[in-house]
Amino acid sequence: MKRRLLTVFWTIVLSLVFTGVVYAANGDEAAAVSVAAVLAPLAAAALGIERGMEILWGFVESIGDMFKKEEPSEGALPGPEQKDWKSGKKYKEFKTWFSALVGLALGILIAYQTNLLMFTLVGFENVSANADKFVTGIVVGSGSKFTHDVIGIFSEGKKLVEHAQGLVEARKTKEGAG
Repeated sequence: MKRRLLTVFWTIVLSLVFTGVVYAANGDEAAAVSVAAVLAPLAAAALGIERGMEILWGFVESIGDMFKKEEPSEGALPGPEQKDWKSGKKYKEFKTWFSALVGLALGILIAYQTNLLMFTLVGFENVSANADKFVTGIVVGSGSKFTHDVIGIFSEGKKLVEHAQGLVEARKTKEGAG
């Protein structure tokens, strides 16, 4: 919950910052387009990394489920101590850190392979190409976590709407029967 609130907070802050950039240009559409032109490839790369990581973890967890099937001993009832291996604290910490490191590495790799130059797109011409690619890769790689959180917020919002619709339908059914 805390992480989601933090993500919402940063989404609002970044929205206000980028809105300020557009308004600072006094409604100049070219300035707004240039901001979008800088953010679009960075956001697309971050989204690609995030979705790739989700696919990777889906495979890893499916394979892990095949090997981690622990049958209760004969005559024993499954208890809370036999919980899902993916819900363990160590696994979640490993997944978080591994995803962050792989995300950064993929961000740097994508920036170098696609010649993605964030500072050049913004207009800073005095930055070396290698430094530009490296920093761009760090931004893209670390942005994949933010992208993941934003997608999670939309997913939770969708679940909330579906749940609310179910409650409304149940209420209508109850009122119709009563």
